[in-house]
Amino acid sequence: MKNNLLDSVHLISASDLDTAKATKKDKYSLTPKAVAKFLLLIILLLFIAHVVALTLNFTIPESNRVVILLDKYFNFNNEANFPSFISAINLLAAAGLIFYIRRISENTASRNNKRFWFVLGCIFVFLCFDEATQIHEEIILTIRSRVPDLPGFLYYAWVIPYSVLFLGVVVYCFRFVLALPVKTRNLFFLAGFLFVSGAIGCELIEGYIEKFYGRNLVYNLFTTIEESLEMVSIVIFIYALLDYITLQKSKLTLKFKSKS
Repeated sequence: MKNNLLDSVHLISASDLDTAKATKKDKYSLTPKAVAKFLLLIILLLFIAHVVALTLNFTIPESNRVVILLDKYFNFNNEANFPSFISAINLLAAAGLIFYIRRISENTASRNNKRFWFVLGCIFVFLCFDEATQIHEEIILTIRSRVPDLPGFLYYAWVIPYSVLFLGVVVYCFRFVLALPVKTRNLFFLAGFLFVSGAIGCELIEGYIEKFYGRNLVYNLFTTIEESLEMVSIVIFIYALLDYITLQKSKLTLKFKSKS
């Protein structure tokens, strides 16, 4: 089963692609832009559903069943719902692409470069796991129990250890990212900036607001910005990875085999 799945995804050259299109109707080209547009469309639909849920939550009594369901399944600030599921899937997809890049680079990349891709892939596997299991929520409770008088901006105490880890990742990865092609490098920087701005920057503000004012409308606006930045940044990163793959191996295609 595993071999059949691996055989269904392969890379071909641009000239082979033209021939394949002319002779095989069951082959379809995947372009980075097409994938990015599809993922952004999903995020847009989730964003609209979130705004509707948020609006109803502040205008209709909480006892309304429809409001409860919309808030449960589409509010960006809740866990184990559609937005968090899509975020986890995108993070896992990014990890898979990173490990694939490491694989196709085995014959040309130095040992240090292969280690860089491996470490980066492991980071995204962890981010996916954290998104799915909410490890950082447990970290918040642990730190608060030991240091109960944290300032407002550190109310979400997970930002303390994660910021340290982030700085360590930046120090380790910086020179490798600088060596990437210009477009890939710039997209990596853009995705990283947007992700950190949302995940840590907005989280600091949200912690302050929740501690002193509760989860009011302003708080929810910041959570909307935070989650939107995180999701869009991962799509940009996935686009950058796919674009880098096309630089290394031309075009990525899918072949669907029909039974004869």
